[in-house]
Amino acid sequence: AVSSETMTTIARSRVAVIGCGWWAQGWHLPHLAENAPHVVIAAIVDPSPLPISTLSSSPLLSLVELSKKYACPYYSSVEEMLADSAVGPTLDGAIVATSHASHFQVGMALLKEGIKRRSIAEAVEKKQQGGIDSDTAVAGKKRSRPQIFHRALHILMEKPMTCSVDEALVLRAR
Repeated sequence: AVSSETMTTIARSRVAVIGCGWWAQGWHLPHLAENAPHVVIAAIVDPSPLPISTLSSSPLLSLVELSKKYACPYYSSVEEMLADSAVGPTLDGAIVATSHASHFQVGMALLKEGIKRRSIAEAVEKKQQGGIDSDTAVAGKKRSRPQIFHRALHILMEKPMTCSVDEALVLRAR
């Protein structure tokens, strides 16, 4: 068991699971839960309130049941989750375990969120510098570029990445 003193010093990654079918319920969610207190299941997302699977004859839990079991909110879309100010901006990562056909759409939404976070961090940095580009010489000295801190959004996407090479290349280019 981990003491309460230790828990305050452990970094906790906030991860969303997108797609609540067999892979999510049989693998991702249980393994994330086993890694507490290092991982917090921050949200679950599935367009269907009653996920189904052809991979198992066992019934899957509904989104309401999963939400109770893993003590997290549930959403019917990635966009809805990202728009929730209590969840979207606080995510560290997302596991995409949806149908292959939706990987591109989900991946793009997550990548856009990551790009937005980076842009906000850069704008804050520029404002803090008084609008001066960090590479501009000040008083005869070239300033070094400071580190921009922002909450990155890591994405683990089940294979295949997309259903077409063109879509995969678009995701990679982001």
